[in-house]
Amino acid sequence: MALSKMNPAKSILFAFFVVFSLGAFSSCQKEGCTDPMSDNYNPDAKKDDGTCTPWRDKFLATYSVEQSCTGEAAKTGTLVASASSKGENMVLFSFDGLNFTGTVATSTSIVIESQTINYQGQDVNITGSGALTESNKSLTLNFTISAGVVNSVCGISGTKL
Repeated sequence: MALSKMNPAKSILFAFFVVFSLGAFSSCQKEGCTDPMSDNYNPDAKKDDGTCTPWRDKFLATYSVEQSCTGEAAKTGTLVASASSKGENMVLFSFDGLNFTGTVATSTSIVIESQTINYQGQDVNITGSGALTESNKSLTLNFTISAGVVNSVCGISGTKL
């Protein structure tokens, strides 16, 4: 039966049913964390509910560390890993005048992409990677610092304070 041939009461009831059905289906969007780089990511969620726990947050801390580089004496101290303003998955690492960024790749790994930084008054290139072990709250960074033809392979490891 065509809608135009329905009696007015049925037409109103039919229109109400259609509008109600559309509203019900559109308001039933599943809420949850929609950020795939979060611990509690929900691939079924269509609307973000603000509960995401970004992977980057696990790296952000102050660590008691030891640094060792080829040809140098080991250094101990404090490494600070803070949120970088360069991106929401970026971490800024600071240790003994060495300041560089890393990009969170997985929930427990970070990539130190090639970047030029100033270290001890000299422009150097740094590149490497890192890993976070949540069970014992430890961080390990392995990287190469290059200045001209001189390369120094370094590692920093420590635990959260």
